[in-house]
Amino acid sequence: MLSKLLIRTRFCEDRIRRIALNFGLSPSAAAKIQFITDIPSSLLVKVVKYIMATECTSLIRDEGDMKILMYPALRLYMALGPKVIDLTAFLSFCPIRLKYQYLKSAVIRISQFTPNIEELLVSSKTPRYYRKFDSIVDAEMLKALYRLTNLRVLQLDEWCCFEITDVFQLCENLPGLQILSINFPDSFDDYYDFDDQVECAAVLKRSMSNLKEFIYTARNNDTLRTECMRNLSNLHVFHEYSDLFRPKEDYDPSAPNEVVPGYSNLQHLYIDFDVDVKREDMHLKNPHIRHIMMLWYGNPDWVWDTSWKKVLNFSNIESLTFLGFPPDVLFHFIDTYGAKLNALNIHHENRAMEPFLNLNRMLTACPLLERLRLSLVINDPEPITFYARLKEVELNFAFPDGSRDEMVNILSAPDLEKVILSNPCLEDLIKLTSKVAKNEILQKHIHNCILFLLLRKRVIFRDMEGKCGSSSKPDPKDKFYNKNQGDAKSASTLKKRKIGKRRMLRQKQQAQEQIKIAKKTKKNLRRGMNEQDLVKLTSMLSKLLIRTRFCEDRIRRIALNFGLSPSAAAKIQFITDIPSSLLVKVVKYIMATECTSLIRDEGDMKILMYPALRLYMALGPKVIDLTAFLSFCPIRLKYQYLKSAVIRISQFTPNIEELLVSSKTPRYYRKFDSIVDAEMLKALYRLTNLRVLQLDEWCCFEITDVFKLCENLPGLQILSINFPDSFDDYNDFDDDRVECAAVLKRCMSNLKEFIYTTRENTTLRTECMRNLSNLHVIKEYSDLFHPKEDYDPSAPNEVVPGYSNLQHFYIHFDMNIIKEDIHLKNPHTRHIMMLWFHNPEFVWDYWENVLNFSNIESLTFLGFPPDVLFRFIDTFGAKLNALNIHHENRAMEPFLNLNRMLTACPLLERLRLSLVINDPEPITFYARLKEVELNFAFPDGSRDEMVNILSAPDLEKVILSNPCLEDLIKLTSKVAKKEILQKVKTLVIDLEVDSFALFANVDQFKGIVEFIKCAAACLNNLTNLKFYLNERRSEYSTLAKSLRNERTINEEYPDVTAFFFGANINNESTSCDFSLANKLSIFVCTAELRFDSLSFSRFLKYLQHFVNKKLCAAYLPYT
Repeated sequence: MLSKLLIRTRFCEDRIRRIALNFGLSPSAAAKIQFITDIPSSLLVKVVKYIMATECTSLIRDEGDMKILMYPALRLYMALGPKVIDLTAFLSFCPIRLKYQYLKSAVIRISQFTPNIEELLVSSKTPRYYRKFDSIVDAEMLKALYRLTNLRVLQLDEWCCFEITDVFQLCENLPGLQILSINFPDSFDDYYDFDDQVECAAVLKRSMSNLKEFIYTARNNDTLRTECMRNLSNLHVFHEYSDLFRPKEDYDPSAPNEVVPGYSNLQHLYIDFDVDVKREDMHLKNPHIRHIMMLWYGNPDWVWDTSWKKVLNFSNIESLTFLGFPPDVLFHFIDTYGAKLNALNIHHENRAMEPFLNLNRMLTACPLLERLRLSLVINDPEPITFYARLKEVELNFAFPDGSRDEMVNILSAPDLEKVILSNPCLEDLIKLTSKVAKNEILQKHIHNCILFLLLRKRVIFRDMEGKCGSSSKPDPKDKFYNKNQGDAKSASTLKKRKIGKRRMLRQKQQAQEQIKIAKKTKKNLRRGMNEQDLVKLTSMLSKLLIRTRFCEDRIRRIALNFGLSPSAAAKIQFITDIPSSLLVKVVKYIMATECTSLIRDEGDMKILMYPALRLYMALGPKVIDLTAFLSFCPIRLKYQYLKSAVIRISQFTPNIEELLVSSKTPRYYRKFDSIVDAEMLKALYRLTNLRVLQLDEWCCFEITDVFKLCENLPGLQILSINFPDSFDDYNDFDDDRVECAAVLKRCMSNLKEFIYTTRENTTLRTECMRNLSNLHVIKEYSDLFHPKEDYDPSAPNEVVPGYSNLQHFYIHFDMNIIKEDIHLKNPHTRHIMMLWFHNPEFVWDYWENVLNFSNIESLTFLGFPPDVLFRFIDTFGAKLNALNIHHENRAMEPFLNLNRMLTACPLLERLRLSLVINDPEPITFYARLKEVELNFAFPDGSRDEMVNILSAPDLEKVILSNPCLEDLIKLTSKVAKKEILQKVKTLVIDLEVDSFALFANVDQFKGIVEFIKCAAACLNNLTNLKFYLNERRSEYSTLAKSLRNERTINEEYPDVTAFFFGANINNESTSCDFSLANKLSIFVCTAELRFDSLSFSRFLKYLQHFVNKKLCAAYLPYT
């Protein structure tokens, strides 16, 4: 239910936006609309009126549309104080099973809030015989109708019916009612209370004497019509309109009309020549008759005598309808009334009769004729010399000897505007097509002509035995086929429903020719059609369908993983179809799981991720992480969807405490081209309880906007953002430091962490250190192992005036000025990162103050000389938990003694070494090592340094960057004997190669494969195994899939494009078997391996030969 509601909500939002755009609203303003009341007041009235007048054309009717759009639109429409309320379009969006309920609900609401309306309408285009009115109007709805005391017109043509007694009471309670159009139930056929004609007359005159139109549907009961003729002299129309061309829409019963006692105001007269009483004074008693419908049932004893000739004495007849009339009688009427006739309808069910109609005679007799409907047998090929004023024709001809230009002759009328052709034969179609192509006929409104032709076409044929049935299977590509299936299905019921015995002599060739000609004609008429727009629309819908299926499958797989049965999962189409017991878990999983596909499609955002975000917000979370949400979004739309999500969050969950967008990409490679605009800033300002704001990618902030943001969010404690490249030229801090200090203290004094990315500007860090004493971290974390995730800035920490709360300290030995009291001014510092640039004038004494800190837990040395480095290790080692030593200069002399270092750091758990080493002595003390990352260079080749370190007994995570062949061989042997790495859970191999085209060290690669094979087989605790390349920006699985799928240029993965740039990917490199790569790519989902340094074609070939069967068997096939 929630799933459907979400989908219909989105549908209704889109519909409102499209309507607003059509009324001239700008796209930017329309994009902000979510509810109908969001529309600007200047357009709201127009939009509401449009919605209330436009019927639904969708194949789906959903109750959600009523609740979300139509009912609010009805309320707004009622607020306008209309005199007329038409509920036809309103109900067209409602499922059939709920039509009456919503009709009753609307009527009750109208009676409460707009009881002064004059017209209440529910019309129907469906022929009366097929209308739905199973629900009988109940007492509650009747009571609501009674309150509409000013009602003049009540038209309820569908979805409900009235008992006759309720109709009497209704009319009695609404004395001003003039037009009543309703339905009676089937039970009305057995209603015999009219047998007491005196009582019947009294009831009719008391209740319905003011009615001018009484239209109703009843199956067989003719008594009511007779009694209304006798007793309701004020009626203009009863039962039905006699002019089938122009009923109520061109007829105004409110026009004043005198009522002469003893006479009738009837304007539409229906005569059944086998039933109705022949009265000589019929024309005198009904002086206002303008439309006559006459029904003939063949009676061999019937005689055209003087009593029936009285029917010819009416003086104002404008339209005639003949149903089944014989020729001689019919022409009596045409000759008599033709001079004034505006409309003529001649219908014959009997297609076996002799043709009798002479078109020239008929049209000559009716010089004012505008509308003509003929359904009969015809044989009159003579050219027509006079067309009267024909504008509208409907033709359904049968020909005793084949068509002989009758249809073409009629359709040559010069002023035709509307044409309906029922069952045209092949000969006529060929002739018509030729005439249209030559612009000889139908030039006024040719589009209407063809439209009606297609709608009235039947795909029904007769086989050789004359049995009615469908032809061999129609072409499924035929766009007209689906429209006519309903006609085919209803063929067998035509006779039962008494709608005529239309002769359908049709063969397959004729039907196919119809379709071909119709298409050809349509093609000739497509003037101004934009094929390019059609192609774009088709492409868009195709992609949406594909992504819908993808999202459905993903939801089902997730539900299965959470224990849902396969049969239940198969029924899931939308995320909210998931049982409520699992829904929260699934939503949380979706919001936490990042996309690994090579393709990013906006459809995934609309169909799955945005509904998931809405459901997640409904849980009332304190923390919303949009990282996984945005991972499904195309790069070009990242900022738009980020902004949209932030705006929605600010509207529906403004009390969140943390809003996160994190990134695994090194800061130097992140994307943040879009600068946060005023709209997103305004949304962020509304998150008044925000404590953590981390937007590490896809957007950046101007420094002035950061100040405003912090000023508007005084509770903000952690801020992690990016600055644009232009910030490097920002010099306001240098120009006026007093103003700078004032701004920082006013806006950011409550911050505890301020993490940001800039290219070169160092002034901000300096100024923050000077003026923001509450900060724990500035610019970046000094502990590269455990940054924010193990750090809780919300913990209380006293701020002593004149001192700093800084916990992560960054020192640039060539730039920073180290004061003597640095350790006193920063008593909480626990993590130090020091960057060294060689300076021959360096004097250690000046920097000795750094050794006076007392609570140091981690040290990071970047480019330090040995003597300086060991001073820090010897001083702080006793408490060190993490140590990171990095040297870019691989030509330097080795200096590190592993035993000395580990002995000096007995509590050390995490060690990262990237340097030249030459210390083969066995390690006797491993401290508490659990995590190591090693990137060694050896002046004289490896001499067990790596093996020695990896022999630590409690290691759980190991990262090896560019391991040499000698070390790989030794490690493989040790692992195979289960002598090392037995507690390792995560193993990462990192090969630093930036390009596919670089030469690969094959021997080294063989060693890596052997090591992987051995580790997978022998390390029982191993759960994470990953390959990385390209400075740890690209995983092997991503690059392998890109190569296999020939997506080496991918705008969603710029790192992939850069990796393959300039590479010659020939047939040899792409013809290798990728099946193993497929399996590895799934294994990588649960295991971590990093590769950085060889060409993929060789890499995959070697994997084929060297990875063992046991490992391969463990992998699942790529999907």
